[in-house]
Amino acid sequence: MPASPPPVPNYAMFYVAEAIVLAQNLSFSKHSAVISAFGKHLAKTGIVPSEYHRFLTEAQSMRHSGGYGQRRSVTCEQAQEQMGRGRQLLRLAQDLLGAPPVTEADVDA
Repeated sequence: MPASPPPVPNYAMFYVAEAIVLAQNLSFSKHSAVISAFGKHLAKTGIVPSEYHRFLTEAQSMRHSGGYGQRRSVTCEQAQEQMGRGRQLLRLAQDLLGAPPVTEADVDA
């Protein structure tokens, strides 16, 4: 039996996005609402590059297809790409929120 692909970092990306949205004095409990607010209040206004909103929507889509859809519907390559995007989102949050630097060791731990 082939190895399962690594998990898509949807939840980590969601919580990072939620922290950024909270810094705008906005609060939502559903993943879809946080992602929507991120797009409306941050990406569309130019506070963050729009690609980060796309990263979040694609991660959510992968979570739904990988978690609720067909087994093994997310490939290892897709999961690895999402891990890289998660790291980029974490660095964006660091810049926006003034968080301490994140190292690869912190992210991979």
